[in-house]
Amino acid sequence: MAVLLDAGAPLHERDEAGLTPLEIATRWGELETAGLLERRGADPASVTDADRAIAAIMAGDAPPRQPLDTAAFDEMLDLAVQGGHLDAVRALLHAGAAPDGRPQQEHTPLRQAAWRGYAEIVAELLRHGASLVWEQGSPIGAALHGSRHCQNPEGGPTMQTYDEVPKERYAKVVTDLLHAGAAVPERLGGDGPATATILAELGLDPFA
Repeated sequence: MAVLLDAGAPLHERDEAGLTPLEIATRWGELETAGLLERRGADPASVTDADRAIAAIMAGDAPPRQPLDTAAFDEMLDLAVQGGHLDAVRALLHAGAAPDGRPQQEHTPLRQAAWRGYAEIVAELLRHGASLVWEQGSPIGAALHGSRHCQNPEGGPTMQTYDEVPKERYAKVVTDLLHAGAAVPERLGGDGPATATILAELGLDPFA
């Protein structure tokens, strides 16, 4: 963060949700980052009671007396899932984040978690009622596609060779989805590889 600030990163510019960098750091409980921003000139007055209430929830403290707009939790859940932050996912779901995400977002939290091979996050989303039926694609399809193409959850496709893909975590995701009742597609996409082939690559019996 200090390097970015030294390079001229704006202190007061708001993101698409209208939040300043200091508000974002506060909400996520990033105290060191928040302190650095303040020392560099960020206005503490930009932090609202809602920001502090969200920070308390993320830290596991008692919920606020006044109800909060859960839209903020939905946005944060998407980021927490992408980053693989299980504790944050749990806190956000407990606070009321929608397990299927925002209606307008491109990918649901379950799709993100399955594609990235985050088995524990997939299980957490399933416990909170994430839908197994999508208009396009399927959770198992997302996991199988990720097992061949995600490779590095943080870096994205092509960051590792195929042999370096951690097969075990994808096998766990698929197994949990099967136990939850997810449908198994015949192929990935209209003309993609047969699902049975990729299940076998993960050490799973495609005919079990």
